[in-house]
Amino acid sequence: MLGSFLGPLIELLDLHDRDPQFRPPGLRFLAAYGVPPALFGPLQAVSGEEAAHLPDADLRRRLSAALPDPVDQAAALLNWLGHLPVPIEALSGEGVLVRRLLTPYPKAVLVAAAETPDVHITMGVVLWTLWHRDDDDGPFAAAVAPTLRRLFPPTG
Repeated sequence: MLGSFLGPLIELLDLHDRDPQFRPPGLRFLAAYGVPPALFGPLQAVSGEEAAHLPDADLRRRLSAALPDPVDQAAALLNWLGHLPVPIEALSGEGVLVRRLLTPYPKAVLVAAAETPDVHITMGVVLWTLWHRDDDDGPFAAAVAPTLRRLFPPTG
């Protein structure tokens, strides 16, 4: 259901693959890629491609220390996922790491994080539902529906 918005959101947010295909190392690129500031330290020395192979534990600890509420953590991660160029970075680069970091969160937490008017979080939700198959993405669709209606008003 949400997958039908992938192309329009890629266009709207200009998330087409870029050259270079993966985020280069360096502090100046992290904010543009939506990386949560709490994770700048360990990520600034690696490219987006290398980030896919970073261990999770330290990143989870840093994110939890900066954002104690799991909904805020999930929102920060969905925002990051929603900033990544599609398909290369989102599929095989940093997107691998972000999806791994999102996986332990209960669906209710992810849905609560999705209930925001932020377009990058909405894009993160669309990508999450495409790559993390669930029998029912209805709760996610309901959470992002107001944002999608605002961005893509019904015609006719």
